[in-house]
Amino acid sequence: MGEEVFRNYPSKTSKILLIGYVLRIIPIANIIGAVLTAIGWYKLDREWFKHKYLKAAMLGSILLLTGIILDALNGQVTGLSTPSIQTGGTITLEQLIDQSIKLVDFLINQLTNPIALLAPILVGTGLLLELLGFKAIRDKTGGAMPLYIIILLVFMIILAYSGLPAKIATANGLREFKEYLIQVKETGTTNTPQPQVTILMKLLAAILPLVVQSILLFIVGLITYILIAYKFHKFEEYRKEAIILEKGGKEETGEDQLII
Repeated sequence: MGEEVFRNYPSKTSKILLIGYVLRIIPIANIIGAVLTAIGWYKLDREWFKHKYLKAAMLGSILLLTGIILDALNGQVTGLSTPSIQTGGTITLEQLIDQSIKLVDFLINQLTNPIALLAPILVGTGLLLELLGFKAIRDKTGGAMPLYIIILLVFMIILAYSGLPAKIATANGLREFKEYLIQVKETGTTNTPQPQVTILMKLLAAILPLVVQSILLFIVGLITYILIAYKFHKFEEYRKEAIILEKGGKEETGEDQLII
């Protein structure tokens, strides 16, 4: 590890990045977190060492922020009139099917509109550019940024980009589910003793690709962001150690001069 690199390490910027990556774990607060990480990368480039990859990482945080906002806006706009499915009581099979078809149409629209499809591309590209920033730090500091963080970020990037095919696959599964509902409505039976349970289970099966992708991305992101935040916390310790070593070296030089 190059101690001389950490002598000028900006402590305040480190705290900004630490807080930013922690906030990116939390839904809604991740918007603030992305803003803070963009500021942090910008300040690292200005206050620590100049590198085009640090500038790229700042752009990456901005792209990630844009993807998060678009995804949130898509959910808010389409969620204003979200259909619901009522189960139990005196609801008939036909009513359940009609409710399910409305919900399916809503979900397909939410998953396949341009905003929804653009969001995972922006998030994946943002993480990819941030990866370059972490690589620049690793190269500059002689490996103080551990390789496992780079590897975890690669997994995050793959999972983020996979949000696009996951949405498309889920939309296709919902279309098949809708065809099944129409067929049941025409025949008037599901050939099962509990038609409500069968319909709900098929709905869950249809949305499974997106559910799995979202859960995996959250888990890997949780681990990655915690480790990144911890590493930025450790960088402050490296700075203090580098300053102590520098002072020790100066003191030894002064003693040598006195002896001479």
